[in-house]
Amino acid sequence: MHLEIDAKYDVYLKRQTADVDAFRRDEGLVLTDVDYTDVPGLSNEARAKLQKAQPRTVGQAGRIDGMTPAALGILAAYLRREARRKSVKATA
Repeated sequence: MHLEIDAKYDVYLKRQTADVDAFRRDEGLVLTDVDYTDVPGLSNEARAKLQKAQPRTVGQAGRIDGMTPAALGILAAYLRREARRKSVKATA
């Protein structure tokens, strides 16, 4: 019986573990010198909250009242994209 239950929930547990790992990875991303008006897909409300609070990391941004997981995901994706873009320019 336990084996059957474990098999049914395995996919969900793996997805949840991946989500936690991604959150931990993104939590430390640094937000210094980010112009939130340049972040595509970020709502005006999220932009205003981020500009007012000026968090130093995505983890701190996640603790801002009303900051949504979607906004944090957009912000983290933007930071990773910008980091890749800068590293390509540095090697060129």
